[in-house]
Amino acid sequence: MRRSALVMVMAMMNGLVAACASAPTAAGTSGIQGTVVIAPAHAGPQRAGDADSPPYACAPVRLLTMQGRLVSQVIADAQGQFKVVAPAGQYQVEVGPPDAPYPRCDSVEVAVREGSPAQVQVHCDSGMR
Repeated sequence: MRRSALVMVMAMMNGLVAACASAPTAAGTSGIQGTVVIAPAHAGPQRAGDADSPPYACAPVRLLTMQGRLVSQVIADAQGQFKVVAPAGQYQVEVGPPDAPYPRCDSVEVAVREGSPAQVQVHCDSGMR
C-alpha cells in the first residue's frame, strides 16, 4: 500500500514536470527568490555522478505570514527556481501539496527587507528509500 502511494506521487510529479516548461516570475525588488531541491532522486544507493539533491521542478510554493495567512502562491520553474514579490516583513515559505504525505518539505522562515529579495533554498524529502 505504501509503495503504491509513493509510485502514485512520483507519477504525479513526473506529470507536473512534463507540464511545466517554465513558471512565470513576477517583477519587483522586494520579496523572496529561491530554489526547491528534492532528495533522494531515486530509490537505492547513491550512484557516482548522481545529483545529491536535484531541483524539484514545478513545485507548488506558498508564502505565508507568520500567523499562517496565505500571501501568495507560485509554481517553481523546471529548475526548481521561484520568485515571490512581497513587502518587507517576516514570512514562512512552504512547498509541496499541502495534504500529500510526500514530498515532505522544510518550512523556511525568512525576513524580507525593502529593496532586495531574500534568498532561500527549500529541501524536500521525496520519500524514496
